[in-house]
Amino acid sequence: MNTIVDSLEKDHRIARETPSQDVIDWLETLELDSDVLEQLKAASYQAFVKVNKISFSRLNDIKSENLDPQNIDCISNGYLIIGAGLNGDPVVYSLATKTVGFVSHDELWEDDEVEFEEIVSVTSFDIPTFFDMARQDIFPVDFYECYEYLHQGS
Repeated sequence: MNTIVDSLEKDHRIARETPSQDVIDWLETLELDSDVLEQLKAASYQAFVKVNKISFSRLNDIKSENLDPQNIDCISNGYLIIGAGLNGDPVVYSLATKTVGFVSHDELWEDDEVEFEEIVSVTSFDIPTFFDMARQDIFPVDFYECYEYLHQGS
């Protein structure tokens, strides 16, 4: 099985740090699958990790990033922010489908009237596969590219 660490450290090892107990306790309240929780804890790095044009968040920042008033709608709607796209669109993990995608930061931060499901575009990839795919230059780097990627030919 490919893990988050396998995907992020394909090219080189990255400096790790111990995840804070406060962040772990908060992640446990989300009722993540135990395998995903263990993988996230193992992927605790000292800084965000860049994979081509997409980044994986520093685990110890994940709670504050998700609870930030600008971003709170993501976790309130079942999407855990785990990174960022090239233009700043949050990379999110769907707690319901266990897959990863993007949220439009423009709509998230500036449009209170929009329905949340209209500003999220989720792939069929789990976290490790998403970051493996991100190594390809043709892989989407933001919400709009992801939407087009998922709807090509339809």
